[in-house]
Order: sequence, then structure tokens, then C-alpha cells
Amino acid sequence: VAIYTHWPHVDGGIIQVSRSCDSDMVSLATRLDKLEHLLKYAQEWNFQVLDDVSRRTGRIVKITRIFDAPGFSPRKQLSIASIRKLGALSGQWESLYPQTLGVQLFCHVPKVLRGLLDHVIVPLFPARLTEKTRVIAPRERADDRAALLAWIGEGDVGAVWLPKYLGGTAEL
Repeated sequence: VAIYTHWPHVDGGIIQVSRSCDSDMVSLATRLDKLEHLLKYAQEWNFQVLDDVSRRTGRIVKITRIFDAPGFSPRKQLSIASIRKLGALSGQWESLYPQTLGVQLFCHVPKVLRGLLDHVIVPLFPARLTEKTRVIAPRERADDRAALLAWIGEGDVGAVWLPKYLGGTAEL
């Protein structure tokens, strides 16, 4: 899974972007146990950054996690085992690092998979994660793009760090 982590502003939150075309969830299921400690280190780094920014600025900042899903391939990206394992890890992280996730966004989900996402995948997430999950299409819908920029925050800085494929101006 390719997760691109951005910290666009020294006094802002963290943006994590993952694209379905860069991910192979099926093979991840077989390697997740070996990668778990690296994911924990990354989560600790996220927590340290958010804690530092929150203490320095006096306002709580959080992670905006974005999963961009155009070209989603069920053969490469659909693994119930991976979804369960990542859901369990996310639940553990929410317990260890409560309230670090601001919102988790699924963008540009193909219509045929929307029902699968709503009725199979998201229900496998812990309740704390489900309530922070949204499905949007910022390239096609101006209100979704505005909402995405609001979640990212930092005014115009958000658009500069938002990848073009999500409606921003960054070359990623």
C-alpha cells in the first residue's frame, strides 16, 4: 500500500493520501504481520507531530486520510482479510492515539462499488472509524471539493498540497 503523507504547514494537520492504483491489498494481507511494526512507528510519528502542533498553536489538529479509488480493481484491491486486519489496527490506533483521525475520505469510488463500500467494507470498521468515514467525489462535485479543502484546512495552502487528481494543484 502506497501511503503518501504530507505535512503541508508547520502549524497544520497531516494529510495522508493512498490511491487504489498504487495498492495491492491482496498481497498486503500476506505481509501485514511483517509490516505492522513499521505502521506503528508511522502512527507514533503522526501522533508526535499532531501533539506538538496542538500544544504550540493551542488548537487541535488531526489527520485527514484520503483513499482515492478510480480504476479500483477487485482482484488487486479487494481483500476482506486485509480490510479486517487494517480495521483492527485502526481500532487499536484509535485506542492508543484517540482522536488523531479527523476524517477518512473515500474519493471517486466507482458506482458499482459504492454499495459494496457502504454495506460490506465500512461496516467492518470499528464504530469510532465508521463515524469519521465519508465518500466524496471532489473532481466532479464542487461542494465535495470545498468540503475536502475545509477538512484539510489552512485556506489556500490546502489546495496547493492537494493532488491534481483530487482537485488541487500539487503534482504527485
